[in-house]
Amino acid sequence: MPSEFREQLKGTYHDYEKYEKYAPDTPVLYRAINPFSVGSVVVGLLSPVAYFHWGFLFVPLLGIALGIAGLVNLSRVEGAKLGIWLAGVGIGLCLLLGLGVYGLSVYVYYHMTPPGYLAIGYETLESNDPNNPWPEAAYELEGERVFMRGYMYPTRQSSALKSFVMSRDNGVCQYCLPNPKKTDQVFIELVEGLEASYTTRPIAVGGKFSMKLEDPDEKYGGVVYHIEADYLR
Repeated sequence: MPSEFREQLKGTYHDYEKYEKYAPDTPVLYRAINPFSVGSVVVGLLSPVAYFHWGFLFVPLLGIALGIAGLVNLSRVEGAKLGIWLAGVGIGLCLLLGLGVYGLSVYVYYHMTPPGYLAIGYETLESNDPNNPWPEAAYELEGERVFMRGYMYPTRQSSALKSFVMSRDNGVCQYCLPNPKKTDQVFIELVEGLEASYTTRPIAVGGKFSMKLEDPDEKYGGVVYHIEADYLR
């Protein structure tokens, strides 16, 4: 094979090299690197963004898909060890840095309750009785120090917040559901010395629980459940 032509093929799928054990004119596949494999590694390095929001889970999933596509493509190519190795590394990065880190955030979200607080969920505040929108369990929590997690309801003010509404999930917003359930919202009022900035990430609050069934001045925007929070995370 002419030397100039060999140089042009360097780094491509048809990159050939002559080895002594082959006949001088026999082309031998030298190296094959699939772009899917490289893409999987790159996306794998970006996968930790899944920690910040479940919506970013598509990043590690995309990396895994690219890695699998690379493996399938290279399985039919001779001498593709490097490409196969890269695809494996990419899939591993997506699993570890993407799904693994997201799993860690979920564990922290659900299991790390500070001492002195009773962890409750929105299901505790839901009623199965159509004639009574407020369950007995909610009345029993009156005055208790509780710990809850959720998402901030978007407001015009984004910093130095002394109060805000916490929703069950970030789908409960003024643009998503016009009439969110009252049991999916909790009014958070921070104690002196605490303030918050708006975030789309999950938050956690702890404080004294109460129910505001009578709110003539609509101070709480019609939200019944209330937490006077002295803990914010």
